[in-house]
Amino acid sequence: MESNHPYVELILYDLGKLYLAQSKYVEAETCFQRTLAIQEERLKPEHPEVAPTLEHYADLLRKTGRETEAATLEARAQVIRAKQE
Repeated sequence: MESNHPYVELILYDLGKLYLAQSKYVEAETCFQRTLAIQEERLKPEHPEVAPTLEHYADLLRKTGRETEAATLEARAQVIRAKQE
């Protein structure tokens, strides 16, 4: 299976959420970064499916004290969600 296949994206996203819940932040960050890269290549950066990944990644960044980075991702997710309304 290709490394940018939608199933790989979904597995990485779910794995990232699991790692986040387990406070395995390094592993979660790797998963969210790869998920975003696949989504942005496959769907475009402003696609609605990107917003949840950005929000989970922002949650991870907040939990690791990276407020500025988290705020940037949250703002990006809000722009995407506003376009859906």
